[in-house]
Amino acid sequence: MNFARLSIVAVAAAVLAGCGNLERSRDLGNPNVSATTLAQQICSNCHGLTGNAVSPNFPKLAGQVEAYTVAQLNGFKSHNRQDPAGFEYMWGL
Repeated sequence: MNFARLSIVAVAAAVLAGCGNLERSRDLGNPNVSATTLAQQICSNCHGLTGNAVSPNFPKLAGQVEAYTVAQLNGFKSHNRQDPAGFEYMWGL
């Protein structure tokens, strides 16, 4: 096997190995990825690791009751939320 082909195989193996690490995954469609991991890897980018966003563009999630948070996420998922932030930030998730 020549060096170029070996390099491609090595890079592909490294990429695939990283995708298999559920604790570091950003795969929103994988039911095996825990909610904690998704919150740390995805939600924290805008809402902060503790749920206390520093930017006024993003609401603080810390202290919200579960039922409210679930209802808001379901609204984003179904595209029933019509606010501009829903279009810009959350519909893609």
